[in-house]
Amino acid sequence: MQRVLPEFPQLQPFQEWLRRREQRLIKRLARQVNDFKTGKLSGLMAAVRKQLKVRFAGALEHVDQLPPLLNAADRAYAQVVRLHRQIDPADTATIHRVRVAFKRFRYMIESLQPMLPEVRPRHIKSMHDYQTMMGDLQDVEVLMARVDKLAAKQRIPEAELQPFRKELVRRRGILIRTYLDMADQLFCF
Repeated sequence: MQRVLPEFPQLQPFQEWLRRREQRLIKRLARQVNDFKTGKLSGLMAAVRKQLKVRFAGALEHVDQLPPLLNAADRAYAQVVRLHRQIDPADTATIHRVRVAFKRFRYMIESLQPMLPEVRPRHIKSMHDYQTMMGDLQDVEVLMARVDKLAAKQRIPEAELQPFRKELVRRRGILIRTYLDMADQLFCF
């Protein structure tokens, strides 16, 4: 937000609202973290880590366990492809659904990477970059929704927000076109 203030000084109240909201959320989260009882969870996590070390110490020794894991990854990928085919460029929510499903698939592959020698770090980076493209679009969508909410509450007159909103719409268009141009990279993973 700091970068756009020189070009859109009318957003100063929005910037201040975001800062105050961030502070409230930080305080609330700090209370929740302090109230969270971690003793039992820590014990459970230690047991899980120990079990994983034992089971996957030699990934090649557990090749028999790989097919069910690969089947789960295949199902996750099939879900991404199904959602990819339903993308409507006029409805960014359809791209967001692909992003959420792709994120699930990507995390599965990253978890399985020690047992999949053909999956190299460059593949993981490509998957991250692909997901980031969709995330950038979602960020603009969220920002637009917040700006619209701010206008609805009349914290900043709508007429003053129009130039910034127009810029966000322009950026959203660029991000949609960029993603659609690269969307079929999905079939390389």
